[in-house]
Amino acid sequence: MPPYTFALGEVVSVTMKNEQVHEFEITGISKNSVRGNDIEVSYTDIQSVRVRESGGAEKGSNFLNYIMAIEVLLVVAFTALLA
Repeated sequence: MPPYTFALGEVVSVTMKNEQVHEFEITGISKNSVRGNDIEVSYTDIQSVRVRESGGAEKGSNFLNYIMAIEVLLVVAFTALLA
């Protein structure tokens, strides 16, 4: 189960752990990554995410971005413990 709730067609702004920011429309979702037309981002590399509706209005807030980032870290830590 992906650590984020994404939908195909949503436009996301993803801040990576290395501080790079990528903005793209979601064209694919898997249990390990989210994809755009020319990019694939692993959930483990994501620091925060902003999801926008196709009209450009933001759906999330900074608070939700922090919660999602913490959730990713917890999923990664839990997965590492099980391995």
